Amino acid sequence: MSEGTDNGEQASTNISDSSPKENKTEDVAIEKKLKKRTFRVPLKITEKTKGPGMALSKEYLIEAKGKLEQLDKKDADRRRTAELKNNLEGYIYDTKEKLETSELESVLTIEERQSFTKKLEEVQEWLYMDGEDANVTDFQQRLDVLKSIGDPIFFRLSELSARPAAFEHARKFYNELDQIVQDWESKKS
Repeated sequence: MSEGTDNGEQASTNISDSSPKENKTEDVAIEKKLKKRTFRVPLKITEKTKGPGMALSKEYLIEAKGKLEQLDKKDADRRRTAELKNNLEGYIYDTKEKLETSELESVLTIEERQSFTKKLEEVQEWLYMDGEDANVTDFQQRLDVLKSIGDPIFFRLSELSARPAAFEHARKFYNELDQIVQDWESKKS
């Protein structure tokens, strides 16, 4: 068997040795086959889009912007309404809590307290019953009415609590001025 493989190897080497010119022509033919030619042809492109990628018309854009502005306005109104509703509710609870303290007894009569508490309860009942669908002006009006009653009361309370400190400050100022005048008179004489 080793003899057969030797003969086969010799045969293949004989073929390759005997025809070197044939190999060169095959290489040239392969090279010719590998060359590619390119042709350049100018193309005309026109844009025609259909479906979801289609360009929008000016009328459609104007209409869409109008809808967007309306939605933004509704959102702003909804936020403003929620904010005013929250402010009204917060004012009611804060005021009720302050009315229960004993600090207000010195600036508020029993009748004023009862009247103001009744008004707060009326607005609170309206807020939870009819106020769910109310608009911005309704909330603002109710809050303004409550503040017109409550703000003077709380102003009197703040004056009452600030009065001792202001009185002490004025007394110190008066004593300092009195001392300056006495020093001046003693130096003058």
